Amino acid sequence: MTPRTAKGLFALAFVLVGVAVFGILRSSPHWDPRAPEPPVPRPTAEAEASASGALEQAPEPQAESGASGGTLRLPGLELPGCGEGVRPSGENLGHAVTLVQEELRDRAYALPEDASDTLRQGVRSVLSGQDVDAGLAALERAPDRTDAAGYDHAAAGAFWSMVHAMVRDDEPEAEARLERLERIEASTSALGALARAVWAGRKRDDVAQRDALRRAVSRDAEWPGVALSLAILEVRQGHGRDALNALDAYRREVPECAWADAIRPLVERRARIENALDPVQRDGVDLHHPPDMEPAEVLRIHHTVIGALDEASELLGGPRRPALNVFVYGSRSAFRQATCGSSWTAAMFDGSLRIARPTIGAPSERDVLRHESLHAQLRFAAPSAPLWFHEGVAQRFHQRPPPDLQRWLALVAREGSLIPFPSIEGSFVVIEDAQSARFAYHQSYAMVAAVLAREPDALVRATEFLSGGGDASGLLAAMSDDPLDQRELLHWIRSER
Repeated sequence: MTPRTAKGLFALAFVLVGVAVFGILRSSPHWDPRAPEPPVPRPTAEAEASASGALEQAPEPQAESGASGGTLRLPGLELPGCGEGVRPSGENLGHAVTLVQEELRDRAYALPEDASDTLRQGVRSVLSGQDVDAGLAALERAPDRTDAAGYDHAAAGAFWSMVHAMVRDDEPEAEARLERLERIEASTSALGALARAVWAGRKRDDVAQRDALRRAVSRDAEWPGVALSLAILEVRQGHGRDALNALDAYRREVPECAWADAIRPLVERRARIENALDPVQRDGVDLHHPPDMEPAEVLRIHHTVIGALDEASELLGGPRRPALNVFVYGSRSAFRQATCGSSWTAAMFDGSLRIARPTIGAPSERDVLRHESLHAQLRFAAPSAPLWFHEGVAQRFHQRPPPDLQRWLALVAREGSLIPFPSIEGSFVVIEDAQSARFAYHQSYAMVAAVLAREPDALVRATEFLSGGGDASGLLAAMSDDPLDQRELLHWIRSER
């Protein structure tokens, strides 16, 4: 696979908008937690400082797995497609959040001369972060809380305070602000739905986030990023027709978007293929399979995936992901058409677990399903986990060494050559073929195995570190009190020969 092809692969998952898809962006240019908030001035006063929150939805790297015959693709801003592709010209969900916050700030500095003292007091308290509850109460009772255009300062203030509570990692306060917003906003407003989508992204609940984004779009949300984020989630979760509707909503807001024009036929193709599959639901796993698949095969796949998710959640710590879509495509050709996977991949996780039917019944079936199920659980438990960790843990999860491992160990032991740790993540993005993939994947396996040899709880520690907001660059240090370095990894490799 060439770098050109890698760049244009599906970049979808659960993650997040995602998630996370969607974490709080602490480095927002509008947010400095050290800067004091000014009181709200009259229209002639200059704004001395500002505060707003934003959500992170940065594109994440893509990777193809040669070691297991599968592919991991983490969710990002792009929808699935082949070739070079172009980036969306519209905004993401984070931009929508920032626009809401900026509008309240701008209105605060331009309140009309006849604005009530109650409104001024409420806006001042909310923006300054001083006695926010009193400020929100003031906004709710202000006689002019809603202007002639229908702008509701009380709803906007509740949204502002919710996002800032999330910035501070104060989840109880953020949830209370969200509930307050949903109580006071008009039922036709998109703001409460946007807030609920943000909160669901924080909780890594793709289903709740999709439902909230659907409500926002149905209420004519004026932020293009909402429809774009909904389209991404719909595709990742296998709702092809709904994805097309969301794409069309996005195109109405951003009509001059070459990306949307190019991606729509590809989404149509995936929807056409997946609509021909039969769905069966069991214990949170929705399995979509060819109509002629034997019930015993369907049951076996279900049991394998459910069991693997249970084991993975125990291995990593924390609850099992509540829902997962699994798609079994009738042929490798259908798999490639729906996923744009390379010729040497048989399965992938991109927010849904996708597998070509020829793998079902093959000796590798169990390993492939477990491998991709591990990706699904890890993506839920720690959305920011780096690719080397994903692949190292997934291969370890097979419960037997990866193919050709001994040959790779012998080669590395003899040559003493390893991918530098700071470069291992980037190496997944430029994999040329299955042989090149094996080196990166075997080293990832070795890194995880070597750390586990010295720290049995390393995976739980890693998951807790990442889910708590730890930076992936510090993951090795977080996994063990005695962090692994390249010299020690080489020593472990030579001892395993």
